[in-house]
Amino acid sequence: MHMDWRDIEEMEPNVIWITSKCNQKCIFCAGSAKKEPGIDKIKKRIDQADKEVYFQGGEPTLNKSLPKLIRYARNQNKNVFLVTNGLMFAYKKYAEVLFNAGLTNILFAFHASNEKLNNFLSRNEASFKSKCAALKNIAEYWKPNKVRLIFIINKYNKNDILNFTRFIGKNFKGIKVIEFKLIRWLGVDSNKKLFPKIEDFVEELNNAFAYGKENGINILTNGIPLCYLGSNIECSYEYQRKEKGKRDFMDRVFIKKCESCSLRGKCGGFRSDYAKIIKIK
Repeated sequence: MHMDWRDIEEMEPNVIWITSKCNQKCIFCAGSAKKEPGIDKIKKRIDQADKEVYFQGGEPTLNKSLPKLIRYARNQNKNVFLVTNGLMFAYKKYAEVLFNAGLTNILFAFHASNEKLNNFLSRNEASFKSKCAALKNIAEYWKPNKVRLIFIINKYNKNDILNFTRFIGKNFKGIKVIEFKLIRWLGVDSNKKLFPKIEDFVEELNNAFAYGKENGINILTNGIPLCYLGSNIECSYEYQRKEKGKRDFMDRVFIKKCESCSLRGKCGGFRSDYAKIIKIK
């Protein structure tokens, strides 16, 4: 999978790209044309990281050296976060290899509550069943509470937010965190057509908050201004970061209605790509 970490400034030195290969072709992904890094270069990046590293791609599980890289980082007492589409965890033996290597956390991309929509978004006919099998393996052989599901909100799944939360709550009770992240423009023109208006899904999102509170699921948001979240502003990634005294985000804007908003000092504002594509002022 391809995830954009440019808005997580404090993590940049720790985010390590290890492959451009992927076993999905998600419709909202720009892909990567980078040359594959050598293992020595990756190890150097690990050495330079502080307390944690984030392995990403492409799909990092397709790098055959991943177990060795996890062990290398763990030998330095660094936590290892894997940014993954999760498909390879459907294979129990492979999953156990990563668990035994010392993997500490998984950021698991999952974008729909049903097979038809998920496979359409991922352009992989085996994706949904593999993801479900993967989460079951994680629950049986590892620690589901160390998994954060990442749901990229786009025009096709904007009305699936509540259903997805219910689906996870019903079928994977060990999963405690779901992050709903607004799609980001990654340089491909077709990607612009996938942007929904926040107003189109905010009711779904707030209903998901309510379900999460009732069922022990921590719902987080990324890229959603606080004015849309009602009493749930503490669930915003941007709000949490501001509360920790982190500096302002890159590529963010405040529009006219933000000028008089009482939440402005705690809010990250709108993503600039969203503002341009949706044409808000």
